[in-house]
Order: sequence, then C-alpha cells, then structure tokens
Amino acid sequence: MAFQKTIVQIKTGISADYWRYGGLYLDAIQCIGRMVLLGYVNSEVRIKNPKDGAIQSREFILTPSQYLSLVSSSHEAGTLFNTNAAVCYNYIAAAKRTIPVGAIFDPDAQTITVPETGEVVQAVDIDFDAKDEPMFLPSEFADAIFV
Repeated sequence: MAFQKTIVQIKTGISADYWRYGGLYLDAIQCIGRMVLLGYVNSEVRIKNPKDGAIQSREFILTPSQYLSLVSSSHEAGTLFNTNAAVCYNYIAAAKRTIPVGAIFDPDAQTITVPETGEVVQAVDIDFDAKDEPMFLPSEFADAIFV
C-alpha cells in the first residue's frame, strides 16, 4: 500500500515514484500529530532497502482539529499498520499545503511554480486570502495513484 507518483527533484534530476507511509506520531495530550511519507525510486528499492532507500520525504503536521478528525476516523484495512497507513494516505491526498519556500507566484497567469519540482499550480487550485494573496495549494499527492 503506497502512493505512486513521480516527483522529480530539479537540482539532482532524481525522481521518487513510490511514496510509502513512514510514520505517524500522535500526541494525545496536545492533540497534535505528524505524518511522514518516504519517497523511493520505486517499490523494488523500498523492498530491498526499506531503512535507507528513501531519497525524499514529506511531512504533514496535524493541528488539533485535524488530529481529532484523524483519530476519530475509521478504516478497516487489516493490520494496525495498514489501518493507520490507509487513514494517513486519505488525509495526505486531501490536505491543503502551505506554499513552499521559494515558490514563484505569477500574478498575470495566476499560477504558482514550485522550483524544487517544477510543479505549476493553476489559479483554480490555489486558495487565496481576502487580499488575493496565495495561501494554500492542493496536496502534492492529490493526483497520486493509490497502489
């Protein structure tokens, strides 16, 4: 169980095609959490070298309301790990993200380009604030294939 999506790092030219749930860290006292996705060249690399084979990672921070929504959701995927992973993948695919550092907003085209990956986000997918400043982008994994 993983996301399949090619994300190329522009500086290195290396791409991660297989994104595996790497961890879920929950703080029941503070009602916050963190999820980690690990990006591998492909599933074979992950199988052969699960500990050191990841070439990229993504972190998702849970606010108290997101934490409460996550821990109260239900999912039947078999093992505890798979249940946690399935819930996390669903959350990550739907979660808005802040605009990455270094992203370039083109006010004429109303697009944002993420230099690290070359991703271009169109205005229809950007959440703007009351002053028409871009605030949030869709999840980088919204269009990932669930495998």
